[in-house]
Amino acid sequence: QLTSQVNVRIAISLPNTASTQFSMASYTFSIDEGTTGSVGNVTAVDSDAPPLNVVTYALVQPLTLPISISSATGELRLLSVQDFETGNTSYILNVQATDSAPIGAQRLSIAVVTVNIIDVNEAPRFISSVANITVSEQVAMGTIVAQVRCTDIEGSKLAYSIVSGNLNSSFSMNETSGNLTTAKTLNAEAVSSYSLQIACTDTDPSPLSSVTTLNVKLRAENEFAPAFDAPSYTFQINETRPNGSVIGRVHATDGDTGAQGEVIYQLALSPTSALFTINRTSGEIRSATVFDFELVNEYRLTVQASDLAVAPSSPLSSSIDVVVDVTDANDHTPMFAMAHYQQTITTQYSTGTSVLMVSCSDADALDRGKITYTINSFRPTSANVLQMFQLDASSGLLTVNDPVALVPDSQVNMTVQCRDQAGQTTSADVNIDIQLSLPNLASPVFSMASYFIQVAENTTVNATIGRVQATDSDPGLAGEIRYSFLPGPDMGVATIDERLGTVNLAMPLDFEAREQYTLQVQATDRGNDSSTGSPVILSTVTTVNISVTNIRDLRFNQSAYSFTTPEKANVGVFVGTISCSDYENLSIQSLPTVYNISGTGASLFDIDA
Repeated sequence: QLTSQVNVRIAISLPNTASTQFSMASYTFSIDEGTTGSVGNVTAVDSDAPPLNVVTYALVQPLTLPISISSATGELRLLSVQDFETGNTSYILNVQATDSAPIGAQRLSIAVVTVNIIDVNEAPRFISSVANITVSEQVAMGTIVAQVRCTDIEGSKLAYSIVSGNLNSSFSMNETSGNLTTAKTLNAEAVSSYSLQIACTDTDPSPLSSVTTLNVKLRAENEFAPAFDAPSYTFQINETRPNGSVIGRVHATDGDTGAQGEVIYQLALSPTSALFTINRTSGEIRSATVFDFELVNEYRLTVQASDLAVAPSSPLSSSIDVVVDVTDANDHTPMFAMAHYQQTITTQYSTGTSVLMVSCSDADALDRGKITYTINSFRPTSANVLQMFQLDASSGLLTVNDPVALVPDSQVNMTVQCRDQAGQTTSADVNIDIQLSLPNLASPVFSMASYFIQVAENTTVNATIGRVQATDSDPGLAGEIRYSFLPGPDMGVATIDERLGTVNLAMPLDFEAREQYTLQVQATDRGNDSSTGSPVILSTVTTVNISVTNIRDLRFNQSAYSFTTPEKANVGVFVGTISCSDYENLSIQSLPTVYNISGTGASLFDIDA
């Protein structure tokens, strides 16, 4: 007999006699729109003994609601923000409470829960939360530059206002329309932009507001032309400065901002503008050549300052006068007008009589060009030159100081120096030779009281037809004679050699037109020659009579003759007559006239002489 054994365990459970029981048959909860979180709690109990009395909560229908429930506590929570105006205003759901009996033996109950969404006052909403606008600074005061708009979901009346950022109260806001208006004249150079905080407020008993930012950028217009910081400019540059030297700087400012406030410079075109350059951005003026005070000591320029405005604005500019004074330097050495001076004077000169004037020039200006003359040295050293002569330091005029000290037939040599009056002086020297001669006492004497010259009417022009002669007993140059015709009606008939006194025919003569000419000839010594220094001029005048002699003047009565004869004419046959007339006076016309034939074919004909 076979047997087996098994262990059997028998569990005796408590009976599940009671169902879960909610504290209320239905629940109603409320939660504000726009919020989430706990809505409320449902509560159920089970009268069975533990552990059958533990209650678990769950949602039954519908399961897609935005609400959850804690299985342990029965807490209901709203999972998403609700909008009363656009969404559901309430939710109805079934909540199940189940005991903890084994599956199949569990008991449950269901309660209806209503969740109401409470309408609350929501802040108005701007249609555009942030806006950016650009406004011209030249827009007129009172101009609407923007409009802000917001909506209130409750449909409340709205009011607009500027909360902050309205510097200098430059803008005003229409409370009803939301129009933003300029309240003052705008100036981009003072304030270039505004960040306006604008509020939109509803009119509920507990009003709410929304705030947006309106960024206003001012567009700077080209309002101002560049303005120079001086009414005019005057600069100086020394004539010794090299090409490219800085002369000065002009400066202008522009009240605009940005490119419209940036200034550039240029020289207005003129005859002198090429002699200078100007830096386009700094206004620094430099020389473009080397200046010469003695040629031009002042230049006038016009400088134009312009801003860098671009479209739609147009550049503005202004101009100013600039004077450049070239200052002098002692860069020129004095120079005498002549390399050497010579003069001859007589011992009859009195005190103060001019001997000569030296001339020295210096191209510099002011004291640098003023000349002072001094006698620097003299020869012979034994001669008291400083007693004989006096030199004016300012004019360079050399005069006789003491006639008694003058020695006839002697020569004095001196060196005169001219010096400018600048601090660092420059000078030049020149030699002067002075010959002391005897005085001019005698006048020229002609060899005849008057002269008579006969000239045939057919004498050729430039032929010598006579000569006058005079002598002067003074020695040296004072005794040399020069001849000349004095002005008169017949002066053109002849010329005279000033040294020899020979008279030459200057025009054709015609006895029939005029038979007599009268000239006045003057003999002058060289007492006034620049080399003698004598103030005495001595001369004598005499008359020259020119008589024209007659020459016969035969002329054919025709300028040409033409005759015809048979080719076989006999010898002695008459061919024609040729005649001439004498145009001289009657006394000469009585002389016989003789004809003859010459030329080609003359042997074939004969003429009655």
